[in-house]
Amino acid sequence: MLTAVKIQQLEFESENWKNTLKFMTEKNVRLKARLAELLQHKISQELLDETEDLQNEFIHQDDVVSVLRNAIAGFESMIKKQSFDASNLDTILVERDSISSRIEAARAKSDHLIDRFNRFALHHF
Repeated sequence: MLTAVKIQQLEFESENWKNTLKFMTEKNVRLKARLAELLQHKISQELLDETEDLQNEFIHQDDVVSVLRNAIAGFESMIKKQSFDASNLDTILVERDSISSRIEAARAKSDHLIDRFNRFALHHF
């Protein structure tokens, strides 16, 4: 049964997910700005190729965050619309697990991108 306490817990998790995505977006914005700053000091063809690859990764990260935000919005809508029975709880929990796993994967990729960017910046500048 989908009790009020369970709904509150799912809403709490949803808010945490949104905070995680907000933080990931802010980090991505800072990385893009830092890359622009660095390129004001030094530009070469090799740097432009690597920079383009990093920019593509930043864009991909933005896309992933957008897709996850939409998934969270759908999840929140599902919580609000579902009637309170066991079959709906199973559906909601499957979606919860899916979103949670996808956010963890996105966070790991984001951390890897940050590390890659930092190594790039230290190596070339």
